[in-house]
Amino acid sequence: MSCRTMLLALSLGGMVATDWAQRYPAEVERLVLINTSMRPYSGITARLRPASWLRLLWLAARWRKPEAAERIIHELTCSSESSRGGDLPGWVAIRKSAPVSAASALRQMLAAARFRCAATPPRCPALVLSSTADRLVDARCSAALAAAWLAPHYRHPWAGHDLPHDDAAWIVQRITGWLHKEKAGEP
Repeated sequence: MSCRTMLLALSLGGMVATDWAQRYPAEVERLVLINTSMRPYSGITARLRPASWLRLLWLAARWRKPEAAERIIHELTCSSESSRGGDLPGWVAIRKSAPVSAASALRQMLAAARFRCAATPPRCPALVLSSTADRLVDARCSAALAAAWLAPHYRHPWAGHDLPHDDAAWIVQRITGWLHKEKAGEP
């Protein structure tokens, strides 16, 4: 008996999930991709907005200062500023208990920049979600991907790159609606 996986993935995770679904189609039943981008559908300035480049350099310069680094990450990825005060102590505690080296973070950025998916869409159904207010990745990347794959695409009006952080309930509603439409045989 084979087990098929349903994947929900954000950003670089969406690239990994896409690669998995394309390489091993028998293993992946469905994909939900959030604020992801990939070649050949989008160029580098859409995949990583130039307005964020200076902040990312600032982040690199403060990488060894957990409080400063996590504050910058929050500002870049979250639109929900009201949660910042509650988020940062937890994020800093995680960073201190399981530190990510600067070299590892750089390798992740390079992997994302270099990623190119296969020319054909995955065989499984896919749902694409994006955030109009994403300060890292232009929402047009998700729109281009969804159009190329003929996949449904929903845009959140105010959330940042970390859409699950900013509005998890919205994601659940979109996924639930998509699954109900699939079950009913609707497009």
